[in-house]
Amino acid sequence: MSAGRTGLDGRLEAVIDGVAVGWAYDWGNPQRRVEVKVLVDGRPIAGTIADMARETLIEQGLGDGRHGFYVELPPRVRDGGPHTIAVVFSSSTEPLEVSGAFRVSASAAAEEWAGTSFHAAAPAARAPHTRTLRQRASVQAQFPRRTYAQGFTGGATAETIVLAEQVEVERSQPLHFSIQRGVADPSGERHQRFERFQGDYVAERLLVSRLPGALVDTGSWLICPTERQFLVDSMRHPLPLPKWGYTPTVERLYERDAEIEEREERIVALGAQANRNYSHWLVESVVRALLFAPFDDGSAMYLSPRLEPWQLEALALAGVPEERILIVPEPRLIRFREVFAVSRGMSRLPWLIPGAVSALARLAEPMAPEPAAPNRRLFVSRERMRRRHITNEAEMVGMLERHGFETVHPETLSLPEQMRLFAEAEAVLGVWGSGLTNLLFSPPGTLVIELQPEDVGYAGNAFVWNIASILGQSFAQVVIPVAEGMREQPLGRRDATVEVPEIDELLGRLLG
Repeated sequence: MSAGRTGLDGRLEAVIDGVAVGWAYDWGNPQRRVEVKVLVDGRPIAGTIADMARETLIEQGLGDGRHGFYVELPPRVRDGGPHTIAVVFSSSTEPLEVSGAFRVSASAAAEEWAGTSFHAAAPAARAPHTRTLRQRASVQAQFPRRTYAQGFTGGATAETIVLAEQVEVERSQPLHFSIQRGVADPSGERHQRFERFQGDYVAERLLVSRLPGALVDTGSWLICPTERQFLVDSMRHPLPLPKWGYTPTVERLYERDAEIEEREERIVALGAQANRNYSHWLVESVVRALLFAPFDDGSAMYLSPRLEPWQLEALALAGVPEERILIVPEPRLIRFREVFAVSRGMSRLPWLIPGAVSALARLAEPMAPEPAAPNRRLFVSRERMRRRHITNEAEMVGMLERHGFETVHPETLSLPEQMRLFAEAEAVLGVWGSGLTNLLFSPPGTLVIELQPEDVGYAGNAFVWNIASILGQSFAQVVIPVAEGMREQPLGRRDATVEVPEIDELLGRLLG
């Protein structure tokens, strides 16, 4: 890890019982004991020589390990209020980096410090440098493998652990499929679903890779193991690369002029190319936190875009507290000390990976009804969404109520409430959209009836179908026509109209 390193380095790691803890080191002179100063609220309050022995520093390659410091803070800052704290090198006044696992605590033996808080300044970034990158597509499977039992070495070489090998996914035969009157091209709709693409598929491996010195593009969320490679695994599809400034060349390389910012955190890359979409956030980002959990020693940060409350809620359920989320406000290319690249829950749409789907499904296990069997019937409405409505929803709701369905609006519920609701479902009916992703939390055997608007491409019309197949749910699909006057609208904005008597008959037959 130290090859080629020069200059001063260090970390502020914690304030424990009123003592600032960290280390400082001179890569060019390992025998030197570096002097540091502690600043509270911008004012210097104490200084020391970083010469305390710590075995963990030897493990990190920091000379003889005698580079730690412990600085006792004065009683005057023990006032029960908030403070900022920083540690600087005495010779340059440059701040030490703040550890990604920085913490503040007070034990029972030092209760006088209880209530006094310290906020560490964000790590200072090194000056960016501009260069032309020439990158070729690569995959995580190329890196040297280690077993789950072995874990990562922590060395200077990239390495990968396989959580699950490739597996064949057999898509279930629909319990029912029909095309309603008014659909413009019935034969084309059937061809798209059953003939154009093979229903069964091979799901990719689930991998966790440790990439020392890797780069992350926080605009595209592309992970680059080196300046000469980018990971295809980290993105939904490479087609949008030119939009993010990557120019394809005849040698199958992508070129980009970029400033590279240097940072010292160890990070798990959570961002994906469709962060704001509920389905993609769960299947491509939250699942990364779940898969990384066995390797999480508490020292890595989770790199993410700006998040909405519901996204923070999802990460908290996955075991990631808000204080360990690192948000970079503006798109930039950053080299981190270590990047953990974790498989998304799909290779491409709609090819979901069973191990990832199962990890998400387990989130709802505490919500499952016990001992009673699931008995709720849910109609997932889009009435309160901005687009893709059912023009005659009121008529349909009246019919559904006779079959025991309740109308739900998932977007108005917290994530635990959505999990609990769908965990209790014996039947779910809804229109194509993110709300049906909550089927991840429904038990095997749940009846799923998807109302699929016409003209939806293969990736869209098979997504829910694949969830149901992996989780052992009973799937039915009804293709419904675009509403009158909406055909010229983009696909994502079209309303649709349902032949309600046909759905009434279908429910009577499937539910009795």
